[in-house]
Amino acid sequence: MASVSLRRGGTAVKLIGGLLESAMNEELILHVYSGLAQRIFDTKMWRPDQPLRVVLIGTDFEVRVWETLLKIPMGRAVCYSDIANKIRNPKASRAVGAAIGRNPVSFVVPCHRALGKGGALTGYHWGITRKQAMLGWEAGQVGMH
Repeated sequence: MASVSLRRGGTAVKLIGGLLESAMNEELILHVYSGLAQRIFDTKMWRPDQPLRVVLIGTDFEVRVWETLLKIPMGRAVCYSDIANKIRNPKASRAVGAAIGRNPVSFVVPCHRALGKGGALTGYHWGITRKQAMLGWEAGQVGMH
C-alpha cells in the first residue's frame, strides 16, 4: 500500500505532499487530508507505481520496529514478541510496544497489526474498538481480492 521513508534520530514529523502541517491553512488542510484519506482507504487507488510517500523520524530502535510493521501483510497480525524476534532483540517485547505506540501514522505504518501474547487485542492509541474494526476491514479487503 505505502512506500514509507524512515529516518533515524530526532522526533517524529509528518510531511504530507511536501508541506509541513503547520504551514497550511485550514481549508488546504481539509483538502489535503480528504485526498490523503481517500488515497489510504480506497483500495482502487493503491498503485505500486504511485506509492504513498511518508517521512517518519525516530530512534534506530523505533525505525526497525516500524520497518517490521510495514512487512506484515494486510489482513494478518503478529505478536509484539514476534516483532522483537524479527529485529533480533527477543527480550524487547515491551520496548516494541512502546515504539509502536510512538508511531505517528498509525494506519500507513500498521501498528494495529500488532497483538499481545496469544493474539490478544491490546492497547491502541485510538481504542481497542477501532483496532478491531481496522483488522476486520483489512480482512474483508483481503477476502474480496
